[in-house]
Amino acid sequence: MRYFVFLFFIVYLAACSDKTNAPDVSDINVSFGVYRTEEILFSSDNKDTLINILETFEKNHTSFYNVYFRHIFPVGPSDNKDSLADAILDFKKQPLSDTIFTKIKKNYADFSGLEKELQQAFQYAKYYFPDLATPDIYTLTSEFGLQGFIFEGRGGKDAIGVGLDMFLAGDQNYRKIDPDNPGFSDYVTRSWDKNHLVRKVLEVWLSDYVEPTQGSTLLDQMIYNGKKLYVLDKFLPEVHDSIIFEYPKASMEWCEDNEKQMWSFFIEKNLLQESNPTQISKYVNPSPDSPGMPREAPGKTGNYIGYKMVEAYMEKNPEVTFPELAAEKDAKKIYELSKYKPKR
Repeated sequence: MRYFVFLFFIVYLAACSDKTNAPDVSDINVSFGVYRTEEILFSSDNKDTLINILETFEKNHTSFYNVYFRHIFPVGPSDNKDSLADAILDFKKQPLSDTIFTKIKKNYADFSGLEKELQQAFQYAKYYFPDLATPDIYTLTSEFGLQGFIFEGRGGKDAIGVGLDMFLAGDQNYRKIDPDNPGFSDYVTRSWDKNHLVRKVLEVWLSDYVEPTQGSTLLDQMIYNGKKLYVLDKFLPEVHDSIIFEYPKASMEWCEDNEKQMWSFFIEKNLLQESNPTQISKYVNPSPDSPGMPREAPGKTGNYIGYKMVEAYMEKNPEVTFPELAAEKDAKKIYELSKYKPKR
Protein backbone atom coordinates (compact mmCIF):
# COMPACT_ATOMS: atom_id res chain seq x y z
CA MET A 1 0.00 0.00 0.00
CA ARG A 2 1.41 3.37 -0.98
CA TYR A 3 1.68 5.70 1.97
CA PHE A 4 0.26 9.17 1.75
CA VAL A 5 2.48 12.05 0.65
CA PHE A 6 2.19 15.49 2.25
CA LEU A 7 2.60 18.73 0.34
CA PHE A 8 3.02 21.70 2.64
CA PHE A 9 2.70 24.24 2.01
CA ILE A 10 -11.33 28.83 -9.25
CA VAL A 11 -12.19 31.26 -10.77
CA TYR A 12 -10.22 30.95 -14.03
CA LEU A 13 -8.44 33.98 -15.41
CA ALA A 14 -8.42 34.87 -19.09
CA ALA A 15 -6.50 32.35 -21.14
CA CYS A 16 -3.15 33.26 -22.65
CA SER A 17 -2.95 33.66 -26.39
CA ASP A 18 -0.60 30.64 -26.69
CA LYS A 19 -3.17 28.24 -25.16
CA THR A 20 -5.51 27.84 -28.11
CA ASN A 21 -4.64 24.33 -29.28
CA ALA A 22 -6.10 22.30 -26.44
CA PRO A 23 -7.65 19.00 -27.54
CA ASP A 24 -11.37 18.38 -27.32
CA VAL A 25 -11.91 16.25 -24.22
CA SER A 26 -15.67 16.68 -23.86
CA ASP A 27 -16.35 13.04 -24.72
CA ILE A 28 -13.84 11.64 -22.22
CA ASN A 29 -15.56 10.13 -19.21
CA VAL A 30 -14.02 10.46 -15.75
CA SER A 31 -15.51 9.39 -12.46
CA PHE A 32 -14.55 10.70 -9.03
CA GLY A 33 -16.17 11.50 -5.74
CA VAL A 34 -15.98 14.71 -3.73
CA TYR A 35 -16.37 14.19 0.01
CA ARG A 36 -16.76 17.25 2.24
CA THR A 37 -15.35 15.71 5.41
CA GLU A 38 -15.21 19.02 7.30
CA GLU A 39 -18.98 19.20 6.91
CA ILE A 40 -19.60 15.55 7.81
CA LEU A 41 -17.26 15.06 10.78
CA PHE A 42 -17.99 18.37 12.47
CA SER A 43 -21.69 18.61 11.70
CA SER A 44 -23.14 17.75 15.11
CA ASP A 45 -22.82 19.16 18.62
CA ASN A 46 -24.53 16.12 20.10
CA LYS A 47 -22.08 13.51 21.33
CA ASP A 48 -24.20 10.43 20.61
CA THR A 49 -24.97 11.68 17.10
CA LEU A 50 -21.29 12.45 16.53
CA ILE A 51 -20.27 8.95 17.65
CA ASN A 52 -22.68 7.48 15.09
CA ILE A 53 -21.26 9.79 12.42
CA LEU A 54 -17.73 8.68 13.24
CA GLU A 55 -18.65 5.00 13.16
CA THR A 56 -20.42 5.31 9.80
CA PHE A 57 -17.65 7.43 8.30
CA GLU A 58 -14.93 5.01 9.41
CA LYS A 59 -16.84 2.14 7.83
CA ASN A 60 -17.32 3.93 4.51
CA HIS A 61 -13.99 5.79 4.32
CA THR A 62 -11.59 3.72 6.39
CA SER A 63 -8.38 4.90 4.73
CA PHE A 64 -9.14 8.59 5.08
CA TYR A 65 -10.40 8.11 8.63
CA ASN A 66 -7.14 6.47 9.70
CA VAL A 67 -4.88 8.97 7.94
CA TYR A 68 -6.84 11.97 9.16
CA PHE A 69 -7.26 11.15 12.82
CA ARG A 70 -3.84 9.57 13.27
CA HIS A 71 -1.66 12.02 11.38
CA ILE A 72 -3.45 15.21 10.32
CA PHE A 73 -5.98 15.87 13.05
CA PRO A 74 -4.82 13.69 15.96
CA VAL A 75 -7.08 15.23 18.61
CA GLY A 76 -7.95 11.92 20.22
CA PRO A 77 -7.59 8.13 19.94
CA SER A 78 -9.10 7.15 16.60
CA ASP A 79 -10.09 3.71 17.87
CA ASN A 80 -12.07 5.13 20.80
CA LYS A 81 -15.11 6.91 19.40
CA ASP A 82 -16.25 8.13 22.82
CA SER A 83 -12.97 9.93 23.56
CA LEU A 84 -12.61 11.12 19.98
CA ALA A 85 -16.10 12.63 20.03
CA ASP A 86 -15.24 14.51 23.24
CA ALA A 87 -12.04 15.83 21.66
CA ILE A 88 -13.87 17.00 18.53
CA LEU A 89 -16.58 18.74 20.54
CA ASP A 90 -13.93 20.45 22.65
CA PHE A 91 -12.08 21.53 19.50
CA LYS A 92 -15.24 23.06 18.07
CA LYS A 93 -15.61 25.25 21.16
CA GLN A 94 -12.25 26.95 20.63
CA PRO A 95 -12.49 30.50 19.17
CA LEU A 96 -10.03 29.80 16.35
CA SER A 97 -11.93 26.66 15.37
CA ASP A 98 -15.15 28.58 15.00
CA THR A 99 -13.33 31.11 12.82
CA ILE A 100 -11.91 28.37 10.60
CA PHE A 101 -15.27 26.72 9.99
CA THR A 102 -16.99 30.05 9.41
CA LYS A 103 -14.46 31.07 6.77
CA ILE A 104 -14.51 27.69 5.06
CA LYS A 105 -18.30 27.79 4.90
CA LYS A 106 -18.22 31.35 3.58
CA ASN A 107 -15.73 30.57 0.81
CA TYR A 108 -16.64 26.96 -0.05
CA ALA A 109 -20.34 26.52 0.72
CA ASP A 110 -20.83 25.81 -2.99
CA PHE A 111 -18.12 23.52 -4.34
CA SER A 112 -19.84 22.78 -7.64
CA GLY A 113 -17.78 25.23 -9.68
CA LEU A 114 -14.51 23.76 -8.45
CA GLU A 115 -15.84 20.27 -9.04
CA LYS A 116 -16.51 21.15 -12.68
CA GLU A 117 -13.00 22.55 -13.03
CA LEU A 118 -11.55 19.39 -11.50
CA GLN A 119 -13.61 17.28 -13.88
CA GLN A 120 -12.28 19.10 -16.92
CA ALA A 121 -8.70 18.89 -15.63
CA PHE A 122 -9.13 15.15 -15.07
CA GLN A 123 -10.47 14.81 -18.61
CA TYR A 124 -7.30 16.41 -19.96
CA ALA A 125 -5.29 14.16 -17.66
CA LYS A 126 -7.03 11.10 -19.12
CA TYR A 127 -6.31 12.37 -22.64
CA TYR A 128 -2.57 12.72 -22.00
CA PHE A 129 -2.24 9.80 -19.56
CA PRO A 130 -4.87 7.22 -20.63
CA ASP A 131 -3.91 4.74 -17.92
CA LEU A 132 -3.94 7.25 -15.08
CA ALA A 133 -6.81 6.60 -12.65
CA THR A 134 -8.86 9.62 -11.63
CA PRO A 135 -8.60 10.29 -7.87
CA ASP A 136 -11.37 11.00 -5.39
CA ILE A 137 -11.27 14.31 -3.52
CA TYR A 138 -11.63 14.71 0.24
CA THR A 139 -11.90 18.26 1.57
CA LEU A 140 -10.99 18.84 5.21
CA THR A 141 -9.68 21.20 7.84
CA SER A 142 -6.06 20.67 8.83
CA GLU A 143 -5.62 23.26 11.59
CA PHE A 144 -3.42 25.22 9.16
CA GLY A 145 -1.13 22.23 8.81
CA LEU A 146 -1.10 21.31 5.13
CA GLN A 147 -2.73 21.94 1.78
CA GLY A 148 -2.82 18.50 0.29
CA PHE A 149 -1.81 14.87 0.46
CA ILE A 150 -2.33 11.78 -1.64
CA PHE A 151 -3.31 8.45 -0.15
CA GLU A 152 -4.81 5.11 -1.07
CA GLY A 153 -8.54 5.54 -0.74
CA ARG A 154 -11.63 3.39 -1.17
CA GLY A 155 -11.04 0.19 -3.10
CA GLY A 156 -7.36 0.99 -3.49
CA LYS A 157 -8.14 4.05 -5.62
CA ASP A 158 -6.02 7.18 -5.45
CA ALA A 159 -7.49 9.93 -3.32
CA ILE A 160 -6.37 13.47 -2.52
CA GLY A 161 -7.01 15.31 0.71
CA VAL A 162 -7.43 19.08 0.39
CA GLY A 163 -7.09 21.33 3.43
CA LEU A 164 -9.58 24.11 2.74
CA ASP A 165 -8.29 26.12 5.68
CA MET A 166 -5.11 26.53 3.63
CA PHE A 167 -7.01 28.14 0.74
CA LEU A 168 -8.45 31.20 2.45
CA ALA A 169 -6.02 33.92 1.32
CA GLY A 170 -7.80 37.25 1.24
CA ASP A 171 -9.99 36.18 4.14
CA GLN A 172 -7.29 34.79 6.45
CA ASN A 173 -4.07 36.47 7.62
CA TYR A 174 -1.75 33.48 7.72
CA ARG A 175 1.19 35.51 8.99
CA LYS A 176 -0.65 36.08 12.29
CA ILE A 177 -0.88 32.35 12.90
CA ASP A 178 2.90 31.96 13.14
CA PRO A 179 4.80 35.21 12.42
CA ASP A 180 8.21 33.51 12.55
CA ASN A 181 7.33 30.73 10.11
CA PRO A 182 8.71 31.55 6.62
CA GLY A 183 6.12 29.13 5.23
CA PHE A 184 3.49 31.74 6.11
CA SER A 185 5.28 34.60 4.36
CA ASP A 186 3.17 36.81 2.14
CA TYR A 187 4.98 35.76 -1.05
CA VAL A 188 4.04 32.14 -0.25
CA THR A 189 0.48 32.54 0.98
CA ARG A 190 -0.65 34.95 -1.74
CA SER A 191 -1.53 31.89 -3.86
CA TRP A 192 -3.44 30.11 -1.10
CA ASP A 193 -6.84 30.95 -2.51
CA LYS A 194 -9.69 29.49 -4.54
CA ASN A 195 -8.06 30.58 -7.82
CA HIS A 196 -5.13 28.25 -7.18
CA LEU A 197 -6.93 25.32 -5.55
CA VAL A 198 -7.36 23.09 -8.60
CA ARG A 199 -3.80 23.78 -9.73
CA LYS A 200 -2.43 22.79 -6.32
CA VAL A 201 -4.60 19.66 -6.14
CA LEU A 202 -3.17 18.56 -9.48
CA GLU A 203 0.37 19.29 -8.28
CA VAL A 204 -0.12 16.97 -5.30
CA TRP A 205 -1.35 14.28 -7.69
CA LEU A 206 1.47 14.77 -10.18
CA SER A 207 4.11 14.66 -7.46
CA ASP A 208 3.25 10.98 -7.12
CA TYR A 209 3.58 10.24 -10.85
CA VAL A 210 6.17 12.55 -12.35
CA GLU A 211 9.50 10.87 -11.60
CA PRO A 212 12.22 13.00 -9.98
CA THR A 213 15.38 13.38 -12.01
CA GLN A 214 18.24 11.18 -10.84
CA GLY A 215 20.88 13.81 -10.10
CA SER A 216 21.29 16.48 -7.45
CA THR A 217 22.20 19.56 -9.47
CA LEU A 218 20.24 22.70 -10.15
CA LEU A 219 19.64 21.44 -13.69
CA ASP A 220 18.08 18.26 -12.29
CA GLN A 221 15.72 20.25 -10.10
CA MET A 222 14.90 22.70 -12.89
CA ILE A 223 13.97 19.86 -15.26
CA TYR A 224 11.96 17.98 -12.63
CA ASN A 225 9.93 21.07 -11.72
CA GLY A 226 9.72 21.97 -15.39
CA LYS A 227 8.16 18.59 -16.16
CA LYS A 228 5.46 19.14 -13.54
CA LEU A 229 4.75 22.67 -14.76
CA TYR A 230 4.55 21.51 -18.36
CA VAL A 231 2.03 18.80 -17.50
CA LEU A 232 0.06 21.16 -15.27
CA ASP A 233 -0.15 23.61 -18.16
CA LYS A 234 -1.62 20.88 -20.37
CA PHE A 235 -4.11 19.81 -17.72
CA LEU A 236 -5.25 23.43 -17.28
CA PRO A 237 -5.08 24.94 -20.78
CA GLU A 238 -7.62 27.67 -20.01
CA VAL A 239 -5.81 28.93 -16.94
CA HIS A 240 -3.59 32.00 -17.06
CA ASP A 241 0.14 31.32 -16.77
CA SER A 242 0.29 33.42 -13.62
CA ILE A 243 -1.75 30.68 -11.91
CA ILE A 244 0.36 27.85 -13.31
CA PHE A 245 3.63 29.48 -12.22
CA GLU A 246 2.13 31.08 -9.10
CA TYR A 247 3.39 34.55 -10.00
CA PRO A 248 1.69 37.93 -9.78
CA LYS A 249 0.84 39.02 -13.32
CA ALA A 250 3.61 41.64 -13.34
CA SER A 251 6.19 38.99 -12.40
CA MET A 252 4.82 36.64 -15.04
CA GLU A 253 5.24 39.31 -17.68
CA TRP A 254 8.78 40.04 -16.46
CA CYS A 255 9.75 36.39 -16.93
CA GLU A 256 8.23 36.29 -20.39
CA ASP A 257 10.12 39.44 -21.38
CA ASN A 258 13.44 38.42 -19.84
CA GLU A 259 13.79 34.72 -20.59
CA LYS A 260 17.07 35.22 -22.47
CA GLN A 261 18.56 37.32 -19.66
CA MET A 262 17.60 34.71 -17.04
CA TRP A 263 19.16 31.94 -19.12
CA SER A 264 22.34 33.98 -19.59
CA PHE A 265 22.55 34.48 -15.83
CA PHE A 266 22.41 30.74 -15.12
CA ILE A 267 25.03 30.04 -17.79
CA GLU A 268 27.42 32.87 -16.88
CA LYS A 269 27.31 31.98 -13.20
CA ASN A 270 27.83 28.29 -14.05
CA LEU A 271 24.79 27.40 -11.96
CA LEU A 272 23.37 24.47 -13.93
CA GLN A 273 25.80 22.06 -12.26
CA GLU A 274 25.46 23.65 -8.82
CA SER A 275 24.91 20.92 -6.23
CA ASN A 276 24.75 22.94 -3.02
CA PRO A 277 21.14 22.57 -1.78
CA THR A 278 21.20 26.04 -0.24
CA GLN A 279 22.21 27.63 -3.54
CA ILE A 280 19.75 25.52 -5.53
CA SER A 281 16.89 26.44 -3.22
CA LYS A 282 17.22 30.13 -4.10
CA TYR A 283 16.04 29.49 -7.66
CA VAL A 284 13.51 26.65 -7.37
CA ASN A 285 11.73 27.13 -4.03
CA PRO A 286 9.33 29.91 -3.00
CA SER A 287 11.24 33.16 -2.56
CA PRO A 288 10.52 36.87 -2.92
CA ASP A 289 13.27 37.18 -5.53
CA SER A 290 16.12 35.45 -7.37
CA PRO A 291 19.49 36.51 -5.89
CA GLY A 292 21.80 38.14 -8.41
CA MET A 293 19.05 38.95 -10.88
CA PRO A 294 17.36 42.36 -11.23
CA ARG A 295 15.07 43.25 -8.34
CA GLU A 296 12.03 42.74 -10.59
CA ALA A 297 12.87 39.05 -10.97
CA PRO A 298 10.54 36.84 -8.91
CA GLY A 299 11.55 33.69 -7.08
CA LYS A 300 11.58 30.23 -8.70
CA THR A 301 13.09 31.53 -11.94
CA GLY A 302 14.88 28.19 -12.28
CA ASN A 303 11.51 26.47 -12.55
CA TYR A 304 10.40 28.85 -15.28
CA ILE A 305 13.51 28.08 -17.34
CA GLY A 306 13.07 24.37 -16.58
CA TYR A 307 9.56 24.57 -18.01
CA LYS A 308 10.90 26.23 -21.14
CA MET A 309 13.49 23.46 -21.57
CA VAL A 310 10.84 20.76 -21.24
CA GLU A 311 8.55 22.63 -23.62
CA ALA A 312 11.36 22.78 -26.20
CA TYR A 313 12.15 19.10 -25.63
CA MET A 314 8.56 18.05 -26.33
CA GLU A 315 8.30 20.27 -29.39
CA LYS A 316 11.51 18.90 -30.90
CA ASN A 317 10.73 15.30 -30.00
CA PRO A 318 7.02 14.81 -30.86
CA GLU A 319 7.33 11.03 -30.60
CA VAL A 320 7.79 11.31 -26.81
CA THR A 321 4.54 10.54 -25.00
CA PHE A 322 3.46 12.20 -21.79
CA PRO A 323 3.94 9.02 -19.72
CA GLU A 324 7.45 8.78 -21.17
CA LEU A 325 8.17 12.39 -20.23
CA ALA A 326 6.89 11.79 -16.70
CA ALA A 327 9.08 8.68 -16.37
CA GLU A 328 12.27 10.24 -17.80
CA LYS A 329 14.85 10.71 -15.04
CA ASP A 330 17.77 11.94 -17.13
CA ALA A 331 17.73 15.74 -16.92
CA LYS A 332 20.85 16.06 -19.07
CA LYS A 333 19.16 14.06 -21.83
CA ILE A 334 16.11 16.33 -21.80
CA TYR A 335 18.32 19.43 -21.78
CA GLU A 336 20.51 18.28 -24.66
CA LEU A 337 17.67 17.00 -26.84
CA SER A 338 15.66 20.16 -26.22
CA LYS A 339 18.31 22.23 -27.97
CA TYR A 340 16.92 24.97 -25.77
CA LYS A 341 17.66 28.50 -26.90
CA PRO A 342 15.67 31.45 -25.58
CA LYS A 343 13.96 33.48 -28.27
CA ARG A 344 14.30 36.74 -26.42
